[in-house]
Amino acid sequence: MPHRPEFPPKTAHPLAEGIRGLHHSSISTANQRAVLMIVATTPGVTNAEISRLCGLGAQTVSRFLADLENDGLIRRGEVKRGQPGLPATPYYLVYDSVRSLGVSIGWRHCDIVLMDMSGSASAIETIHYDHPAETVFSDIADRWRKMAGTLDDAARGLMKFAGVAVPDDFAGDLRMLGAPEGVPQGWNMHEIARRLSEATGLPFRGYNPGRAAAWAEHAGPGSPWKGDFLYLHIDEVISSGVIVGGTAWRGGSGGAGPQLGRTLAGWRDGEPTRLQDIASLAALRKRDRDEHVRGSEEPAGTDRLFSSPAAEAWLEEAAAALAWAFSNTAMVIGMRHAVLGGPVPRPLLTRLCAAVRERMRVIWPCDCELLAVDVGLAGPAAPAIGASYLPVYEDLFAREPSG
Repeated sequence: MPHRPEFPPKTAHPLAEGIRGLHHSSISTANQRAVLMIVATTPGVTNAEISRLCGLGAQTVSRFLADLENDGLIRRGEVKRGQPGLPATPYYLVYDSVRSLGVSIGWRHCDIVLMDMSGSASAIETIHYDHPAETVFSDIADRWRKMAGTLDDAARGLMKFAGVAVPDDFAGDLRMLGAPEGVPQGWNMHEIARRLSEATGLPFRGYNPGRAAAWAEHAGPGSPWKGDFLYLHIDEVISSGVIVGGTAWRGGSGGAGPQLGRTLAGWRDGEPTRLQDIASLAALRKRDRDEHVRGSEEPAGTDRLFSSPAAEAWLEEAAAALAWAFSNTAMVIGMRHAVLGGPVPRPLLTRLCAAVRERMRVIWPCDCELLAVDVGLAGPAAPAIGASYLPVYEDLFAREPSG
């Protein structure tokens, strides 16, 4: 027989990494969540239809439906009569059975959204600033108290979820953007989530903004992306997410997800240049400042930035860089759809998507269908919306631990 290598004592083979057995309770929980997901995504579905869709016995489905109804998550509709077979009862998700707060903390603004499971924001607030400061926690808490004041006691009692979207290396990004002295440098995702929990009394969880925004596009009402797409959020720093098979790709053991903004997109002055250095809003602001230094008018403020002469040149260079980034990523992962979002005016985003598609027609590296590029539906607050969705999904719908 061929010689087989000997592994060191007590060393697991790589194929065995991460393997865990499932207890009966875990299987039951996963199946109940599958039933809830079917009710949520198929309004008016009946017991028999659920049984057929998920492969569970009718009695098992009935038990899960009873438990979910007792928890207030679903409700029965009017019994369907006059059809072959026994009368059928339709089931519906109770959209306001839980509520969640989503927050995204960026470099120049902070979004706060109050959501239920319908996918519609019942309240949204935006805080603008030059740079984030310690006061952001109390400011968010004040806005939350304002939102809570619009809810009755019962609705406030349903506030069980909260999420914050913040870059994994927030302090590093602040340094890269040239934040002035006094801007907090020690913040990270876990610290920010902890501070928000203390300030608001809500159980905040932290998420990467690209992943959160991609989830908002995927889980939001009317999502046309079919569970497989690349997402790029164009802000001061570019963040990205990838949805594969209806789940948010975490990107290996680190779990930070894809970092398309840090991928190489060209050369300047003989040095490699990242997508972030070309297509971000920080790059647009730098271009506008450089034009001012060369003798043009004052650098544009936020309201004028997107219609400034610098924006036209930025759009052309950003489109070329994005075309390369999307083409390469699509060839590796097999995506056929890319989505752009961020606090960029929708008309400019629409033009950027069109310019990217034109560039890709020239460089697309194979004979297969060209990658589609479109503007997202969730809007500028997509990271905050996704941050409100994700904890609800993890605790009520996900069939595997969020980990």
